[in-house]
Amino acid sequence: MSQEESENSPKDTALDIALTIANFTGALVPPVGAVMALVTPVIEKRRNNWVNELEQDLKALEEQIGEFSLQNAINEPEFITALMRASRIAISNHNSEKRQMLRNAILNSSLSDAPDETEQHIFISWLDELTEWHIKLLKIFDDKHHLNKY
Repeated sequence: MSQEESENSPKDTALDIALTIANFTGALVPPVGAVMALVTPVIEKRRNNWVNELEQDLKALEEQIGEFSLQNAINEPEFITALMRASRIAISNHNSEKRQMLRNAILNSSLSDAPDETEQHIFISWLDELTEWHIKLLKIFDDKHHLNKY
């Protein structure tokens, strides 16, 4: 295969993208002393879990929505920006509910009717800042049936 053919071949699978994220986020972990030698494997495990979860969700999205193509999404700068920002936050967070919301933000950013880039930025920033209790309260306020009890 010529270099031109390899540059134009659709080789970027969900796994390739996941590995790119893993490499990028691995660079976020500075190697510092004995403490980091102990913590790094834990961080790498969290990062790998995130990448695997995200890959599964992206594959499921491709199966569920005929118009969605990961190949097309990776060419959209807004998708890549959301992917990188949400991944940075997810890897630094242990809360599974928050990590799921970050994956949903990435998935939504890839759709044709995605919120604009500013709204995506705000939402992902909120997910970074809000605690688990904030999210629970927002769910209660969103549940109109629950609010009617009071």
